[in-house]
Amino acid sequence: MAQAAKKGSSGPEIQGQWEGALLDVGGQSARVVLELDRHDRRLTGDFSVYIESQRDGCCGGGWRLAQVAPVTGSFNEASGRIQLKYGLKLGRTAVDVSFGGRVVDADPHAVLALVGTYDVSDQGEQIGLEGGACLLWRYQQ
Repeated sequence: MAQAAKKGSSGPEIQGQWEGALLDVGGQSARVVLELDRHDRRLTGDFSVYIESQRDGCCGGGWRLAQVAPVTGSFNEASGRIQLKYGLKLGRTAVDVSFGGRVVDADPHAVLALVGTYDVSDQGEQIGLEGGACLLWRYQQ
């Protein structure tokens, strides 16, 4: 079981770039990058979603940027819990996404990990998203 993140004098350093993946219960997966700024308990930043794209068969697939959305949220230093909200717009469909998780020590792979689940508004089902798991790492910066 993952251990809570070690706290320095001002708690775990959650500000910065996080990288990882999400896995939807419908089977879709995506690579994600989260840029976070911390202002006491309040969090702001950008959430970027990359989806796998197929090439013409000669060179395999790759990742392409599908969306960048502003993110807001909060961090409870005492419990290590984090809450994030962001909106995705895919075509004409706007989808609200909420994430709940916790910050844990990820040594030796990374400095910290953010592990949790995400849920989508009802409109998410129209584009094949239902919610699922998300795991992000913050590497030494």
